[in-house]
Amino acid sequence: MPKSISEKKQIRLKVSPKGALSIYGINTRFPVTLYKNQWLTIFEHQDLIMQFLDENDSELSSKDNIKESEHEEPKQKTQVKVESNHYDSQYYDIQD
Repeated sequence: MPKSISEKKQIRLKVSPKGALSIYGINTRFPVTLYKNQWLTIFEHQDLIMQFLDENDSELSSKDNIKESEHEEPKQKTQVKVESNHYDSQYYDIQD
């Protein structure tokens, strides 16, 4: 059931120091930040994006799905060594 305007999460818009548009209130900790041309590209392809969301609804997670899946067993972490000529070797943990 769609939320009423008063029930919807409030968002704030801000121009970032680098001149991008940041939208606060979508994520809990960090804004969604894209440059003007990136936002315009998304808006130009809105119909395609909405169609993709509809067609792949069963595979896509939403905030509600994430809360339910938190009760699943944690994924196994694998450590990967990355070597570089410019830096010392470093290890990174990745999720399987």
